[in-house]
Amino acid sequence: MFGIERKNMAFYLGAIFIFVVLKFLYSNFNTAELFVLLKPTTVFIDVLTGAESIYMEDKGFFYESLNIIINKSCSGYHFLGLCFVMLSFLSIKYFDSNLQKTMILVFAFLGAYIITIFVNSSRIIASLFFQKNLFHATDNLQGIVHESIGLITNLSFLILTYLIVEKILIHKKNNAKLT
Repeated sequence: MFGIERKNMAFYLGAIFIFVVLKFLYSNFNTAELFVLLKPTTVFIDVLTGAESIYMEDKGFFYESLNIIINKSCSGYHFLGLCFVMLSFLSIKYFDSNLQKTMILVFAFLGAYIITIFVNSSRIIASLFFQKNLFHATDNLQGIVHESIGLITNLSFLILTYLIVEKILIHKKNNAKLT
């Protein structure tokens, strides 16, 4: 079926199920429930910009000096889900035992979380840079620039992550055969 090994089907379906549950949960989350993604991101933003944020429970993290709010839409939640599925699908085929494949789902989620914090912080910093230094335009154009930067950043990091992880897994597989 679509070139997917039958022995791995349950794990691929498990990853898809987790992704769908995450997507459903997001629609019911507010900013406070995404604190686990937003707070680490703001720590990076604080360090990289020298600005300080104030947490406002109903709005998110407000940066007065930057005139921005990092809220639910800035959490990187969708990237987390996509990265998790990508890492899961990429990795499952390189492991043999069901325990290893189950652990892959756990490690794929943890890896996706760490990558999401880094990528999300990078995306926000890039957006701040472009909007502050290169664009003094209408609000409509700034919104397009902001979304474009998000799309380009997220896609670039997803591709880069895929290539790096695939190279590591292939190297692991080739070295395992030699021993």
